[in-house]
Amino acid sequence: MFKNKNFWVGIVIALAVMVLYKVTQFNKKPAEISPQENLTLWDLNYVPTKPIIPLEDFDLLLIKVQGDDNEQPVTTKFSSFKGQPVILHFWATWCGPCVAELPSYNQFGKTSNIVNIAVCVDKTPPSQVRLFCKSKGIDNLKVAVDQNSILANRFGAKALPTSIFINAQGQEIGRITGMVTWENKAAANLIEKHLVGGAIR
Repeated sequence: MFKNKNFWVGIVIALAVMVLYKVTQFNKKPAEISPQENLTLWDLNYVPTKPIIPLEDFDLLLIKVQGDDNEQPVTTKFSSFKGQPVILHFWATWCGPCVAELPSYNQFGKTSNIVNIAVCVDKTPPSQVRLFCKSKGIDNLKVAVDQNSILANRFGAKALPTSIFINAQGQEIGRITGMVTWENKAAANLIEKHLVGGAIR
């Protein structure tokens, strides 16, 4: 009888301890950890380029988005940007993800210390690309046209959008194929920090 009594007392105490533990855990606030605190380049689908080699110079056909509708593209040597980190962003007006991403990329271009070149691979005339960019309010990016996909083929940009990361020494050091969450401050800061700092490897 005495043993049975001790048994039941033990059960009651154990249950009381379990209930008390559950109550304290329920009322305990979770640690406030940002889901982006440990964000890495790999989370952004970044793929490093290996081996890293200097790029040979090439021509860019830049259009002035705010220019006259019939204004012709201006040929610019890529080497003119040497000494500055560059993102070559391949896109098209007929590419749904590209169009969805473009406004946030444009906003990224407003505050970044990177030369952001949006290379449009449309086969339409440059004037149509200009009108499209005007309609989307693209005013913080350099816009280039690549009607025959010469640059896209050169860089192996087989899927759109594709962002090519080039350091200040004119070397391709990595790329992201697919949309980038440019509006995500943690992601944008990560790209900015590594590309401007030359730490992407």
